[in-house]
Amino acid sequence: MKRQTDRNVTGFFQKLLELEDPWQVVAVELRDEDRSVGIEVEWPASYKASCPECGRACAVYDHAATRWWRHLDTMNRTTRLGCRVPRSDCPTHGVKTMQVPWAGPNSRFTEEFELQVIEVLLLARSQSQAAQYLELNWHQVHAVQAAAVRRGLERRDTEDIARVGLDETCAAKGSDSSKVRSVPSCSMRLCGKAV
Repeated sequence: MKRQTDRNVTGFFQKLLELEDPWQVVAVELRDEDRSVGIEVEWPASYKASCPECGRACAVYDHAATRWWRHLDTMNRTTRLGCRVPRSDCPTHGVKTMQVPWAGPNSRFTEEFELQVIEVLLLARSQSQAAQYLELNWHQVHAVQAAAVRRGLERRDTEDIARVGLDETCAAKGSDSSKVRSVPSCSMRLCGKAV
C-alpha cells in the first residue's frame, strides 16, 4: 500500500477529475493487494458549505463519515473516490449533507462510471454479462440502469402531445397482451404491458 500526498500526484488526479475549487484531492493510495486506487477528496473547513435544499452558503456543521464512490478504472485498477462530505448548517433547513459534484444523490458510483455502465449494457447480452465485465453484481448494474431510465423519463417532454396511437398485439392465445403506444406526429414511443 502506497499513500501519496505529494502535490504532483494529487494535482495530477485533481486535473483528471476536473474538480473545481474548493474541492481538493488530498491523497492517492495505490493498493497492490487488490489492484485498486483510492483517491481522497476534501472540502476545506475554511469554506462555507451550500445547503442542498436552497443553495445558501452556510457554515460547515461537521463532515460525514468517509463515503466511497466507484469511479472509472485507472490503468486497469479499480478506482474509488473517498470523501468526508461536509454537512451545512442552514438556518432554514437545518443540518444537511452537501451534494458532491461527481455523483448523484444516494449513488455509490460517479456519474462518469454510471455512463460507462450504460455503455457496457448497450453492448452486453445481459445485465449479468455487463456486471461480470464491470466487476459489479447484477443488482448494482440494474440499479444504475433503472436510475438512467428514470432520469431519461424525467427529461422527456410530453406536454405538446396532441394525439396518441395504440397498437395491441397478442403473442399467443390466452397470454398477456403487449401494448405499444406511439405518438403519430413524431418518433416517440411509449411502451407498456397490460395485465
